[in-house]
Amino acid sequence: MIDIQLLQKFIGLREVLVVDRNSMSRGRLVKILPEFGVNPKKILACATISEALEFVKKKNIGLVFSEYMVGGGSGFELIENIRRIHSDAKNVGFFLLTSTLSQSTIGLAAESEVDAFIIKPYNLKSIQENLFMALSMRVTPSDYLLKVHEAKDLMSQELIDEATTVLKDALILHPKPSLALCLMGEIEYQKKEVKEALASFTKALDYNEVHFRSLMGLYQLNMREKKFDEAYTTVKKILKFYPGNTQRLSQFIHLAIRTGNFSDMEDFYEMFTLMEGPKDTLKKYIGAGLYIAGKNSLMKKDKELALRYFTHIQESFPEDKILKAIGNLLLNEGLIDESKIFLEEKLAS
Repeated sequence: MIDIQLLQKFIGLREVLVVDRNSMSRGRLVKILPEFGVNPKKILACATISEALEFVKKKNIGLVFSEYMVGGGSGFELIENIRRIHSDAKNVGFFLLTSTLSQSTIGLAAESEVDAFIIKPYNLKSIQENLFMALSMRVTPSDYLLKVHEAKDLMSQELIDEATTVLKDALILHPKPSLALCLMGEIEYQKKEVKEALASFTKALDYNEVHFRSLMGLYQLNMREKKFDEAYTTVKKILKFYPGNTQRLSQFIHLAIRTGNFSDMEDFYEMFTLMEGPKDTLKKYIGAGLYIAGKNSLMKKDKELALRYFTHIQESFPEDKILKAIGNLLLNEGLIDESKIFLEEKLAS
């Protein structure tokens, strides 16, 4: 039985936001939601993170359905951004739409970073089972989540000592309190208690290795402490589970170059080719990374790998300056025929 009153009680007069790159999938959910008592006039739909955030700024969003991969990044990133800018984010319901439940998506659910998952292709029954179970938990949240939300509120008011006390209470209310530990780590690092913060982030990830906020907290801590190799180890874990956005990937590529992880440039290049939306800033980092990786390969006498990096540049970043640099680099290595490919393309353009 569909508990329409429960949904209406949760949403109230607020709007429902549907974010999905696939227009057919997006349209199907928009048509299904009124079956649960949602006013069609209160349903907003879009395909990208930027569009979704504009809705959040202008409308009073109460419920969000987001595909795992959306235009401009991941649905998880969208949810994080909404939490950051929404004035009442703790009272917004978040549901992730996905075709498969991988370990990374299961990890997201473990800490209630999203309320639930809805598996595609979805129907009335599958949505009903996930939606109303999650909303019941929202209406009557666990003691652990109540403590976590209270701590977040205190942290936003910069009442750090009070938030710490609440988080200590939260830690004993959940068998795997990754989110509470992560928040504790953020407080500890703010207080310049670096060892304690590192321990909190690490323990949070021991409980849930894909906890996004803890991964980012550990990465940022190591970057600020200039522990670049350790930071890049965390980068590898982040990229294993979460699709990157342009800003984050730019930082990661810069760190890969700084730490000499040139062999990862092809992975970054593949991520770049699959991304949608504006990528001008990222192009500069990808192009520079591929060039340096190619140059490093030549130094190691790996001509085949170097040419693969340079060909990626030729295909995606055919700018005169970089093509000339590649051609001259190959010429200096005695690779005359190979250098002509790049120098001739420059002249032809």
